[in-house]
Amino acid sequence: MGVFGYLWYLSERVFRDSLLFPFALSGLGVAIIVLGIQYQLKHEWVEQAILARIPPGLRRLLPRERVLAHGRVALSNEGMHAAAQKQGGG
Repeated sequence: MGVFGYLWYLSERVFRDSLLFPFALSGLGVAIIVLGIQYQLKHEWVEQAILARIPPGLRRLLPRERVLAHGRVALSNEGMHAAAQKQGGG
């Protein structure tokens, strides 16, 4: 809500006579959508990169189905299911 209010303020007060602002705002919206799609396609790589930077002490605190015993990420649903079965979760 705060972001929407600030954009409204910008459009009404600061950029009232600007023709470029609506196009810039539309471009920002399209960029957010494209970034979301790219994340959805490459989320495994992003998660691997983030988990690789987490210190081992903090990695221990992650849920067990998230990090397997050898420190790799259980990314797929099958991998998480297998990890849960290994722990006796059914």
